[in-house]
Amino acid sequence: MYISTQQIGNLVPQLQHALAPQINIPTAQNRELNLVTYPDFSGGEQDPITWLEDVEKAFEANQVQDN
Repeated sequence: MYISTQQIGNLVPQLQHALAPQINIPTAQNRELNLVTYPDFSGGEQDPITWLEDVEKAFEANQVQDN
């Protein structure tokens, strides 16, 4: 196929003003991780405040969102 100089001259401005391709890349979601295991609460002599603090630290390390 042969394209004349005039046809190329007509196409160049169209290409220069064409929109850039739109690529829809999803934004990074805050994903929960599993880096730190969650402590079990066994009751009995276990201090619930200390356990809760340990759970909160695990939530922070695993990037668990407040809902």
